[in-house]
Amino acid sequence: MSEHKNHLTTQRAGLVHLALKSETGELYAGAPTLNLQLTLDTIHDSATGYAEVTKATATHVESVSHVSGNIIYETVMGPGSKVRIDLTGFPNIHWPQIPGQGPGIQIPPNFKATLVLEPDFSEGEVVYQYLQYPDYPQPSLGEWVKVYQRIHEVHFAETKLVDKAS
Repeated sequence: MSEHKNHLTTQRAGLVHLALKSETGELYAGAPTLNLQLTLDTIHDSATGYAEVTKATATHVESVSHVSGNIIYETVMGPGSKVRIDLTGFPNIHWPQIPGQGPGIQIPPNFKATLVLEPDFSEGEVVYQYLQYPDYPQPSLGEWVKVYQRIHEVHFAETKLVDKAS
């Protein structure tokens, strides 16, 4: 198990809530914005959460995904160590509660991302891809859109672990 170090603690943190927002900035009006709500399990080096891609010029959300992936602590000699989070996302689908109906096919991912963050999670960058579909519902006609952005907002909240009462 790895030691989790951040600006709040130098001990194992357990569960951590990490909210991130990335955008290209004012120079590229209409560029996509990524909102990520993640729960990081720093003991098992895994992440799970929700990703939403929106555009200021679009009338709808471009992509919504349930995401999960791995946390990788990249350590190099001297300054430069980073935290990498690799995510894969799938559409949020609510299957009917009728016996005999439900997931009978494999659903392909609609979101992929690699986040590279400072060890204290204070800033970073993200490269992500999402499936963009035309205005008519033809999933086979979706195309991947790849975006590179700096992370502009980071909200980091550590969950305290409580021992069982005796």
